[in-house]
Amino acid sequence: MVKKILKNALLIGSVLLAVILVSQIWFSSYFLPDGYGFFVSSFHRRIITPVMDFFKQDGGSTFSQNLQNLYKPERIVVNVSGERCAYVEGQESYAEAYALSNDILNRMLTGAYKVKSKTTIDMDAYTSALKGKSIYVDYGKNCDYRLFSFSISGKSQSRFSDDLSAVSGHVISLQDSIMNDISLYIIDQKSSNIFRYVIEANNKDEVNQKMEELRAQTPSAGSLSYSFELNFHKEQENAASKILFEPMILMDLAPAQVSRFESHRLDEFVQGISEDMINTILRTFSINTRSMWHYTDLTNARVFVENNATLTLSPDGLIEYQTVGNGRGLDISDNKNAYDIYAATDNAMDFVTRLCSHMPPEIFENLRIRTDMVDDADKQGVYHIYFDYCVDGIPIRHKTETGYAHTIEMEINNGYLKSYRQYIRTYEKTNQEKITALPVLSAADLLVDALYKEPEPLRVQRINLCYVEDEAGVLTPTWNALIGGQEHIVQ
Repeated sequence: MVKKILKNALLIGSVLLAVILVSQIWFSSYFLPDGYGFFVSSFHRRIITPVMDFFKQDGGSTFSQNLQNLYKPERIVVNVSGERCAYVEGQESYAEAYALSNDILNRMLTGAYKVKSKTTIDMDAYTSALKGKSIYVDYGKNCDYRLFSFSISGKSQSRFSDDLSAVSGHVISLQDSIMNDISLYIIDQKSSNIFRYVIEANNKDEVNQKMEELRAQTPSAGSLSYSFELNFHKEQENAASKILFEPMILMDLAPAQVSRFESHRLDEFVQGISEDMINTILRTFSINTRSMWHYTDLTNARVFVENNATLTLSPDGLIEYQTVGNGRGLDISDNKNAYDIYAATDNAMDFVTRLCSHMPPEIFENLRIRTDMVDDADKQGVYHIYFDYCVDGIPIRHKTETGYAHTIEMEINNGYLKSYRQYIRTYEKTNQEKITALPVLSAADLLVDALYKEPEPLRVQRINLCYVEDEAGVLTPTWNALIGGQEHIVQ
């Protein structure tokens, strides 16, 4: 009996020793394609994440939930009885207006409403719909239709998939005279086709009542006008036009009053990063704490080096990951076949969610994706995806020695994370008097002074308020304009 027990104990010990030796070979060498990082990232994606999702534990948020949180309209405009009410995040009734528009669109996408007709229209008909009873939802960026559909209905394919490739917003119109008809106006940003879908709804009266209630509880924005209403989109006949605005840009000609915010950096970074935080971040980037090489540089930043990549944790709350040499970067995707913007967005949001889950919840709650989410035929498989921290619906940019950085900047190359940069901040609204921001037309004058060259006018594709945070943590409101595909922050 004793002999049998000893035999079993030796057998178990031999198996455990073999496992330990093999793991040491794997974890401390380049036996795997990307060393230890390949094993850890694959193990997390293929085993840990599915198990957590199955049991609905922490870290089990889905792509649909992440997309709905990180991709939201920049502005929702409700027009009732000639009165225009505009909503941005942080303002009263934004959530109610967003829920109303989402519910209508979800019913359209999923087939709960019957499509009676589809026609292509011109821009005049599109803008005319905004003057009647309508809801205009502006996302402020172009988005692949599959992602747009998924954010609304949880499905990447819907009844409008054959018509639409990329969208940036839509108009829901109730001005049709027929009792149950609601119209959806939407522009395909790839083909420039403008579609009008006439939908037979069974709850038009309910939608109408909710719009009336929104208007009643919100002051109308009398100074808000679209560029096409002001003829800012057309060249002048008798004088050279130095700057033109896209027709659908909504402009407030009165100076904006914005709140003051204080910037706070996490104590772990200000006072010396805690070991627990370091280990958490290292695990997220699949860095082996036992085999890595690390040092502290002249700025007191902690630098970790492994598998042809460096991870730098700066005392001012900046995280930077960068591949060096011929390194492929961190593997963040299970499927590398036909890698496109849909897969890249999924991978980016999953990675940001996992990393931010170890930080104060308001960091993730207030992040919004800021870049266009569309494929570039010239750079298929290579994507730069940016997120900004937003307060009161206004994005924050960080002033650096070389320009203005987003809160999070990611470069993904066919499923591999090549670089990652994130500012770790929280923000608190103060009780101080609000700041008066520069009027948009004054900002336009400054853009002309800085950029205009005869004879071609500047063509502003988008323009919106933003905060610029300097190195001292002071937030200043200004304007950010997209001209010729390039951002220009007015200073």
